[in-house]
Amino acid sequence: MAADSDDCAHAQVCCKAPAPLSRSECADVAALFKALAHPVRVSIVAALARCPGACCGEIVSGLPLAQSTVSQHLAVLKEAGLLTASDEGRSCRYQLSPLTASRLTQAGALLLPMASEADVPSPSDQTGSTGFPRKATA
Repeated sequence: MAADSDDCAHAQVCCKAPAPLSRSECADVAALFKALAHPVRVSIVAALARCPGACCGEIVSGLPLAQSTVSQHLAVLKEAGLLTASDEGRSCRYQLSPLTASRLTQAGALLLPMASEADVPSPSDQTGSTGFPRKATA
């Protein structure tokens, strides 16, 4: 089915897409969100934001999961550079890496550019349930 020439007219009015992200930026953002793509990992990051320097046992006590499962999630977060770990004898203390907050902020800024209220049509005016502009009806 051929697209109407007017189908993309809304792009000039409401999409105002920013310049495309570089491959490197896309890869960085994807890796960050991939590491956070599990609710348990989001919970761990949130807990460490409130209580830095927690050992694995303390993190496990706040989750309904086995220690081995929590350790796997911690490894994913550490590999993504979101956590750092310091050995203390037989224990390991985890904390958010110093750049975690700025990386999350930058990722959000790349994906969700801010628009003024005047630039955003109300959902009932021009968009469907998906939030994307409706096609004009004949």
